[in-house]
Amino acid sequence: MKWTWQAHLCALALIALGCNGNPVVGGFSDAAVDAVTDMGPKPCAAGQTRCGDRCVDTQADRAHCGACGTACGTGEICAAGRCALSCPAGQRECGGACVDVRTDRAHCGGCGAACAAGQVCSLGACQLTCGGGLAMCGGAGDGGSADGGVAYCADTATDRANCGACGVACATGEVCVNSACRLECVAGTVPCGGRCVDPQTDRAHCGGCGTACAAGQVCSSGACQVSCGAGLSQCAGVCRDLQSDLANCGACGTACGAGQVCSRGACVVSCSAGL
Repeated sequence: MKWTWQAHLCALALIALGCNGNPVVGGFSDAAVDAVTDMGPKPCAAGQTRCGDRCVDTQADRAHCGACGTACGTGEICAAGRCALSCPAGQRECGGACVDVRTDRAHCGGCGAACAAGQVCSLGACQLTCGGGLAMCGGAGDGGSADGGVAYCADTATDRANCGACGVACATGEVCVNSACRLECVAGTVPCGGRCVDPQTDRAHCGGCGTACAAGQVCSSGACQVSCGAGLSQCAGVCRDLQSDLANCGACGTACGAGQVCSRGACVVSCSAGL
């Protein structure tokens, strides 16, 4: 049987009373009571959910996105409690992955348009050499072999597999911007401490990264307040718009399913009229 801290406290009370209900002389010390009550799991901080043996933010945790055990796939990020394949500027989604059709040999100029053997994809066209300031990667001596040893063109300013130089790959969930790897967040969220947060509602980053609200306050419209602003509701210490929040649609904790949106407080497959 799994004992919680409440069960331990009840057992302690019974022992203190004795088998016949009479108090035991001397009782127990405060330290003994504390030892029993500390044996169970402690509650999570506001805005976090217990998943297994640790507390997580299901609005940003890739392993528990939206709910415990809901993991995002490779290349996806967790933003506002939903897994999303967010392609950066200059790339498009082809077969479930973000690609640069200017340089991708399998999708040169468009999805599925593959270059022939011996050719590279340069500026969206199959050619024999790279042009337009693109680097030749994948061949012998360049330090990278992302294409199985076959030479290909790469824009080292934006290519996740060759960020800044051939063979320098960005981590999962990162994109290459100006030759540097960084976290890519969906609209309305910003990277703070290695994760995407909403500065309008996040108590630890209210209005900007590192700006934390005091105990008893919530983050509403980017400012620390004692209560949520008009049109917002407090859900686990965070202000949410129950009319449009995917993880709290119509009521706190009511999450919409995959492919649905939250429109006027209801989970639907498309937005209501006027939205």
